[in-house]
Amino acid sequence: TLAHPYVVQILDGGFMPDGSGTYIVMEFIEGQDLRDMSNVAIGEATMRHILKQIAEAFSYIHHRGLVHRDVKMENILVDLEGRAVLVDFGLAYSADLTRMTATSDRPGTLITMSPEQIQGEKVDGRSDIYSLGVTAYMALAGSPPYSAEQVYQIAVGVEPPRPIPLYGQVDGISEGFSHIVDKCLELNRDNRFKNADELLKALERLDYQATQTSEVAAKKPRSSSKETG
Repeated sequence: TLAHPYVVQILDGGFMPDGSGTYIVMEFIEGQDLRDMSNVAIGEATMRHILKQIAEAFSYIHHRGLVHRDVKMENILVDLEGRAVLVDFGLAYSADLTRMTATSDRPGTLITMSPEQIQGEKVDGRSDIYSLGVTAYMALAGSPPYSAEQVYQIAVGVEPPRPIPLYGQVDGISEGFSHIVDKCLELNRDNRFKNADELLKALERLDYQATQTSEVAAKKPRSSSKETG
């Protein structure tokens, strides 16, 4: 049983009485998913807050040997208090491949899948980190970092050009935050954050830097001009 404030609570689950499949009963979360939120411009501070919570959720499930495998905007809910919750564990499986909850070899959402997942390789927590990077990029830029054609290239082992960074493309996105997303999006998993804890620390450092910058700006005396006449 998973019990974490940023992981949806699973209340029940099992096989359908008629044998047609399986079911999962989850807690009800009043709020909206990240796709709905992205219909209105999401600021960097809000996105950092969401990503920190999901990184904590990742840390929790990854340390228990689970990989979500279907991280996307629809599977991140934000409640009325601003709590981000990772939902839909129907495709989650143990990282040692001892248990898989889906029949397909490569289930998930293609546009957000990591290269190793697309190519049918064994995945670990870094695959979820890649998918979170795609999710954040889409929520902020309004389009995925790689086109459908480029995802196909990735599937067959051809490396496409790097995506356009969020910094300079989306108003209000800092270079530091853009770098974090870029690192999540590394096609080679060894170049990404090595785990969710490392990602969380990077986001917390950026939070601290943003706070310090705001405090310095607030202390600066405002310039004034004297009228002469």
